[in-house]
Amino acid sequence: MQGLNAHAALYDALVKLEASDHELSAEERIMSASLRKDFEQGGIGLGTADRGTVVALNSRMHELGSQFTQNLQQNTLKEISFHPEALKPLPSVLIKSLKRSSSDPGKVIIPMLPSAVSTVMQWVSNPTVRRKIYEASVCHPNTEVLKQLLNVREELASALSFENYLSISLRDRASTESPMRFLESLAKEVEKKARQEVRILKSLKSEAEGAGSGVHIYPWDRSYYMAQAKAKLSEPLDGSSLCEYFSLSSCVEGMGMLVKSLFGIDLLECEASENELWHPDVKKMQMRHETEGVLGYIYLDLYPRAGKYNHAAQFTIRCGRDQGPGVDYQKPVVALVCNFTNASGSDPVLLSHGEAETLFHEFGHACHSLLSRTKFQHLSGTRGPVDFVEIPSHLFEHFIWDHRVLSKFARSVYTGRAISQNEIDRFQRDSSMFSGMDIQQQILLSAFDLELHTKPSSSNWTQVYSDLFKKFACITPATNVPWETTFGHVVGYGAGYYSYLYAKVIASEIWQALFQKDPTSRASGDRLRSDFLIYGGSRDPKELITSLVGQDMSVRSYLGDAGILDDGEQHAKENRERFKFLF
Repeated sequence: MQGLNAHAALYDALVKLEASDHELSAEERIMSASLRKDFEQGGIGLGTADRGTVVALNSRMHELGSQFTQNLQQNTLKEISFHPEALKPLPSVLIKSLKRSSSDPGKVIIPMLPSAVSTVMQWVSNPTVRRKIYEASVCHPNTEVLKQLLNVREELASALSFENYLSISLRDRASTESPMRFLESLAKEVEKKARQEVRILKSLKSEAEGAGSGVHIYPWDRSYYMAQAKAKLSEPLDGSSLCEYFSLSSCVEGMGMLVKSLFGIDLLECEASENELWHPDVKKMQMRHETEGVLGYIYLDLYPRAGKYNHAAQFTIRCGRDQGPGVDYQKPVVALVCNFTNASGSDPVLLSHGEAETLFHEFGHACHSLLSRTKFQHLSGTRGPVDFVEIPSHLFEHFIWDHRVLSKFARSVYTGRAISQNEIDRFQRDSSMFSGMDIQQQILLSAFDLELHTKPSSSNWTQVYSDLFKKFACITPATNVPWETTFGHVVGYGAGYYSYLYAKVIASEIWQALFQKDPTSRASGDRLRSDFLIYGGSRDPKELITSLVGQDMSVRSYLGDAGILDDGEQHAKENRERFKFLF
C-alpha cells in the first residue's frame, strides 16, 4: 500500500478528475478525498528522494507498532512470586491452583496475565503485594520502542509539512473541535463526583491501614478499595453475580432478537463449506432480511486458544461493494472475535455482564459492516473516521443495560427466571458508584495520547504522564513508574484515543433520541439503518449524526447515563449552553 500511495500517475489522474466538470456523487467525493489524503500522507507532493523517505518512515512506523504490541504480549509471560499468606483473602482453592516457584517452593507465582493482575489488584488486601504487581506490569523493552515510534511519527509530520502527528491524525476525524478542549470541558463536569468518590476510598483505606494512610490513594489502591466500597453496600451486585442470566447461547439469541425487532433481520447459523472454518469452535452465521434476503455473514470465534488474538474485536474479512449493473451486491463478511472462558462438559458458558456488554459492542461493529451498502468497498461499514465508526458499537452497549431488552432473553440457566428490573437497577447503581473516577481515567489516557503526539519525542514521558495524572485524576500518581510502556493504544489509535469518549457521547445522544422510549422500536431501527448504518463511511459523519439527533448536541445524555448528573441537572434548560457539544 505504501508503494501505491506514492504512485504519481494515479494521483495525477485523481486530481484531474476532481478538477474536471465531471459531476461526482456524494459518495464519489468522499472516496476521492479519502484517496487524495492517502496519497498526500504518502508524500506524493514531494520529490522522489523525499517521497522515498516518507514511504520508509510509514513502513518503520508499522514495524515499531508491531514490536510494541509483541513486547506487551511477551510481558504477560513475566511472573512474580509471593508467600501464600500475602495473597489473602483470595480463596485457598485459587491459591493452591497457582504454580510454585522453582527457586523458592514456599512461594506461589502470579503471572502477569491481565486476568491475574486484575484479580490481585481487586481482591488482595496487602498493599505491598498490589504495588509490586502494579510496578511489575511495566514493559521496560517498550521504553526505547516508544521513543523510536514517536520520533518516526514526528519525522513523518515534519516531512509532510505538518506541525505534529496530531495534525495528521485530525485530518481523518469526524470532530473538528479541539480534542483537548473537549476533554478539559468533560473533566470539569465529572470532577465533583470523582472527588466525592475518592473521599470514600480514603476513608476505607484509613480504616484498613491505619490513621494517616488515607491521605493518598495510589493506582494500586484504586480497584481494591472500589471493590471494598461496593461490598459494603446492602445487597451488592457485580457483573459476575449476574452470570446465570447471561449464558453465551442466550446472549447470541438476544443479538438475534434485537436485529429482528429493529431491522426485520434473522441471525441464523448456517453451514460452512469444507475447510472454510479455521477452528472447530468457530460458527458461521448469516444475516437474512425479511424481504432483501442474505445481507452478509459473521464468523463467531468466541473462545480462547493458544496463539489466538487475545482481545475482543470485529475483523473485516470482505467488504461490501456495488459490483455494477446486473450483478449482486458483494456481501460483506466479518469475524467477531472474543475470548470467553469455555465451560467443561455440558455446562453452559456463562458471561459476566461486562463480557456480555463486550459481545454486544463488537456486534454493533458487525451490524455496521453488514448493513452498510456502498459503491466502494473502501467506504464499506466501519471504514470511516475512527471517532465515527465507534458510535454504533457504543450504541449497542446501551441495549445490554435496558431491562425491556434483557427481559426477552436474559434468563437464569438454573431456574429459567428472567432477570428482574430490581436486579438491573441495583447493578446499574453499583456500576456507576465510581463513574466519576472511571471517566477521569479515560480522560487521562486520552489526554496522554494527545500529548504523546504534540510534545517533542524526546520528552520524559513518565513525567508527562505524572503531570497529566495530577491535572485530570483525583488520586496520587505512582512515582517513577514508566506506565507509558504499557499503553498499547498508542499503536492503534495514534492521537485518536479520545474517540472512545467522543463516540460514547454521540451514542448516548442517539439512544436518547431514538431508543429511550422504546428500545426495540422497528421504526427507530429502520431509521438508524436508513439514515446512518447503510452509508458506512460514504457520507459526511456530521450530516449522518445530525440527521438523527439534530444540531443541538450535548454531553448531558452521556453524563446522565453515567450517573454524573441527576434528572434535574440533565434536563434543566439553563444548562443547555453549559453542556453544549461541538463537532
